[in-house]
Amino acid sequence: MKKVILCLVFLCGFLACSSEDDTPQIIVPIATPKPLAKFTITFSATEGGSVSSTGGEYEQGQTVSVTATPQGEYLFTNWSDGNTDATRTVTIDATKTITANFEKKKYPLTVNIEGEGEVLEEIVNAGKTTDYNSGTTVKLTAVAFGGLDFIQNNGWDFVGWSGAVTSKEQVITVSVGETISITAIFKQKAFPHGINWDNVINNADNLSEIVYHDTYSTIVRNKFIAGYNDTPYKKFRGPNLEAKHFVSLDLWLDDLFALYAKAVRTDSQTFIMFPFIDLEWAVALLSNPEVNHPSYETIMRNANKTAAQGTRQNAVPNQPQGRLDGIWVLPATLGPDSNGGNGSLEINEETMLNHEFGHQIQQAQWKDENLNGPLRGMGRDAPCFLIEGIVSIPELALIYNTPESYKNNIRRRIRGAYTSDPNTRDELGNFTGYQQLTEEVTYEFALNYLKDSFGLQCNSGLYYGLSYSLGYLATEALAAIGGVESPLALFTLMGKYDKTWEEAFLEVYRIPWTEAESILAEYIHNRASLYRN
Repeated sequence: MKKVILCLVFLCGFLACSSEDDTPQIIVPIATPKPLAKFTITFSATEGGSVSSTGGEYEQGQTVSVTATPQGEYLFTNWSDGNTDATRTVTIDATKTITANFEKKKYPLTVNIEGEGEVLEEIVNAGKTTDYNSGTTVKLTAVAFGGLDFIQNNGWDFVGWSGAVTSKEQVITVSVGETISITAIFKQKAFPHGINWDNVINNADNLSEIVYHDTYSTIVRNKFIAGYNDTPYKKFRGPNLEAKHFVSLDLWLDDLFALYAKAVRTDSQTFIMFPFIDLEWAVALLSNPEVNHPSYETIMRNANKTAAQGTRQNAVPNQPQGRLDGIWVLPATLGPDSNGGNGSLEINEETMLNHEFGHQIQQAQWKDENLNGPLRGMGRDAPCFLIEGIVSIPELALIYNTPESYKNNIRRRIRGAYTSDPNTRDELGNFTGYQQLTEEVTYEFALNYLKDSFGLQCNSGLYYGLSYSLGYLATEALAAIGGVESPLALFTLMGKYDKTWEEAFLEVYRIPWTEAESILAEYIHNRASLYRN
């Protein structure tokens, strides 16, 4: 009964409420959670290492730890997404692949150079970067500096390797598995005749013979150089020139072309041979289209004011810079007349040609347009002892059949050494006459002579005439040390290559001029004392 009454009471309360508010009541059900997204992550490794996990499928937001481990000679570098930690934790947020990158260990290969040369490096079985990958095999080839081709024995020879590898083979292979240092050793070639600055004085008595033979050997050797004699030249003989004059000019020129084959050459040569009575013919010839050098008339007339005309060789006047064409006045009055001794005429003509041709070659070393300015040139850059000393070698060597005859002529030249006559100075300060040298050639005298050989002072100085005697002796020593082509190589370096005298001398003769000067002075004193007594 009580339960019925309670139900009625509840029912009455519900109805009473309903009668007061008819708004329906919304009942919200409890939601069921959605499942999380899943992504696949893949871990991989390049050659040289491994990863601790290959990945898998993970719910978004999960984290995964992974470690990259290098193997053997490899190093871990980074992950493909830029992370550089070998062990890392990745939060899953998308499907992705992450790769661990590895590279081989690299070791430096240091190649040192002792001397002058280079080492060519060639990879045999791996790529080259800054250093070499471990296990790389490298081929090393030693290449000695060959030197300048116009300086005999100027280059270097490969001696061997030292350091990590000891070998005398020019080509070696090196397996790089650690830091390696290796040195390629080059040694400068010996001077050609075994004469050097330490023994030149002790071998003084042999130098003339060495220079004599080397002159002929150089001519023979250089005739194998292609084009050694391709300098064009023309010959013109006066109508009254006897057939006996300059009959062997072509043969003499061929030898001279060979002797100077490695130097800067003249561009052409014009030889005009005539006796004094043909002077007007020679002047008219200058306007001939085959010659076309009318501006040379003044020089030609000045050289032929009397029948006792002198030889002249000059560069053609008014040439463009960078060109040197030689023109010659060859007299028919050298040597004996038709009643004189047989044979000496040809010797005198050849001697003259050999001497003067050398001067034209000397000038040609400065013909380059960039080096032909007013402050440069043979007379300013080169010492006068060498200017005359160089040309004295072929002047004398090529007219004698034996080294003994050559040496005897040198003796006579030194014994008859002459200097400028101080009483013949002209209005320009130049000496126009000469007198025999009577002063003793002491070491101090020779040293002062060498010092005074530089600059314009030498050309107008009291001792210019000594360049044909004492200057020859200094040049003889240089030619015996460096080869007969070496003195002219100094001119080439100063002219064509714009080097100073000191730079050129060091490059050719391997010691500073300040050291060589005293040795050459001692050599001059030694020979002059012997030959003049």
